[in-house]
Amino acid sequence: PFEPIVPEEAPNIRLGFLEPIATPEAIAEATAEAIGRLVPLLEQAGVGVRRLDLLCDRVDGQVERIGIGTVRPTRTAPHLARLLCAKIEKIDPGFGIETIRLVANRVEPLAPQPIESALWGEEEATSLSTLIDRLATRLGSHRIFRMSAVESDIPERSLRRIGPLAEAVDWERWPRPVRLLSPPEPVDHVVALHPDGGPKRFTWRGRAYRVARSDGPERLYGEWWRRKNEAEAVRDYFQVEDLEGGRFWIFRKGDPAMPGTGDMSWHMHGLFG
Repeated sequence: PFEPIVPEEAPNIRLGFLEPIATPEAIAEATAEAIGRLVPLLEQAGVGVRRLDLLCDRVDGQVERIGIGTVRPTRTAPHLARLLCAKIEKIDPGFGIETIRLVANRVEPLAPQPIESALWGEEEATSLSTLIDRLATRLGSHRIFRMSAVESDIPERSLRRIGPLAEAVDWERWPRPVRLLSPPEPVDHVVALHPDGGPKRFTWRGRAYRVARSDGPERLYGEWWRRKNEAEAVRDYFQVEDLEGGRFWIFRKGDPAMPGTGDMSWHMHGLFG
């Protein structure tokens, strides 16, 4: 004998109307009512919403659907209503909506949270997750992120996007530009002293630059354990400052004294400040 795993039904609320509704105000009011009825179900189950969908059944049989996501589980009715109502304009009511269904398709455990500031008569601090949810609803969740460091010697591989509330890894202590170009852009007409001298003049994006001072080289080797063609690859990076005060991060592919390490081409990889 065995006990089958029966999937639990997602918390949901269904509202029917005597007369079809079609105005944004009516849809918003019905949505707020549905959320008000859903919250007690979430509290009873001890969960919070991570994905909430609103389905509107039209009189012609079509279904209009909008949904929201949250970065953390929540069951705060005003917050959920605000997020859903921001997307009501995407609903096409047609000749009217007969019923609406509110379905919490993704939930996570959410224990009661103490409000310490209220004991001292202070206002409750605005949660960062609330702001992120509102921005993600307006701009799209893929546009809200943080940057985190990745263990890699190659600068363009040392970054990755993480969630807005995820914990970022500390950056390395080596000086790096605030802006990296992806991919690095070619630099032409470079005048430099070999083998270790930094560039004295170069042309980038059709403009000529004269270097006032430079620092380097900082040598980076290819990650041979990832790609075979990087077994002998070498990059020499220089921090340079032009006569107008602009600071750039330029590298040369290869070492003149070591054939096969690169084609000796120069590239712009970042800008400081």
